[in-house]
Amino acid sequence: EKPLFYFLADGSLYFASELKALMANPKLPRKLSHESLDCYLAMGFVPGERCILEGYSKLPAGNALCFDLGSGATKVWRYWQAPELVNTYESGEQAEIELLDEMEALLEKSVSQQLIADVPVGILLSGGVDSSLITAMAARSSDDIQTFTIGFPGHGASDETTHARLIASHFGTRHTELFAQPTTADLLPKLASQFDEPIVDSSMIPTFLVSQLVKEHCTVALGGDGGDELFGGYDHYNRLLWAQERLGKIPKSIRKFLALGGTKLPVGFKGRNWLQSLSCDFKKELPLIASYFDAPNRKKLMRQHNNWVLEAERIYNSRVPMTKDLLQRATRMDFQDYLAEDILVKVDRASMLNSLEIR
Repeated sequence: EKPLFYFLADGSLYFASELKALMANPKLPRKLSHESLDCYLAMGFVPGERCILEGYSKLPAGNALCFDLGSGATKVWRYWQAPELVNTYESGEQAEIELLDEMEALLEKSVSQQLIADVPVGILLSGGVDSSLITAMAARSSDDIQTFTIGFPGHGASDETTHARLIASHFGTRHTELFAQPTTADLLPKLASQFDEPIVDSSMIPTFLVSQLVKEHCTVALGGDGGDELFGGYDHYNRLLWAQERLGKIPKSIRKFLALGGTKLPVGFKGRNWLQSLSCDFKKELPLIASYFDAPNRKKLMRQHNNWVLEAERIYNSRVPMTKDLLQRATRMDFQDYLAEDILVKVDRASMLNSLEIR
């Protein structure tokens, strides 16, 4: 649930929950990892056990580490991973109802457990499906539920206060509407220091502002992150399935030729990444849709380094889950990478900077 950075040297283990804590030791090295920087520029974060500093590591989610004080030997192993999909359920309307009932029971139990605390607990209610479901389950466990919605006046679709107000009214929660005030770029150095490793996620700013406001009213808050990865909620899943069905039958040689056209478009051009992804083998691969700088542009960025080796694509491909089903491949990839390395990192760092625990 929380980060763990560590550094091994000469039979000693240095570890901390923040990279900056390790930097307090002047004897430890401070050298940028080219491989991790390459991953960051391509994916927007540093994945898995890698760290932005060379020689340092992160303990990945679902992993444990054992350090032998006598020999200095280290062992890292995975103790949990998402279970494989088992299609043993009967089909039909009755079977679907049973599965929905089971899922509802699991969700209710999970939310009920997360509400247990010896400090005030609130729910971050945006009015969307995920946070509304959590509010509904919480209302079954308690008659005194406090919900919070953050408004962004003048930002149109970003302001979800109307939807959240309807949900809060339906479930009879103690609802508080907070409004974020304009901020400046002065906040960025503070967030950079807090995050330790860089990530490409501009929502770290509103997440910090939300946490700052909610902290004035409670110490623990429940959020709805994870629902999109678990239940296929992102729009790009539909696009991937469409591409597999419509474009998968086109010979790969033709698709590779079309994908080359994507490299000619400027970085940030809408549809550029999707055009480049046409060369993907949809039966076993997964295109890097959320790519920020592709290989040619990363090469240009680092042209003064003659020994620069591009590794991000190889690392990304090595992390793609080995499953035949494209949707399973995409959701599991996001569950282990985007959710764990971007979203949960963003929420943890931004909330803890305000001494707010978000579950």
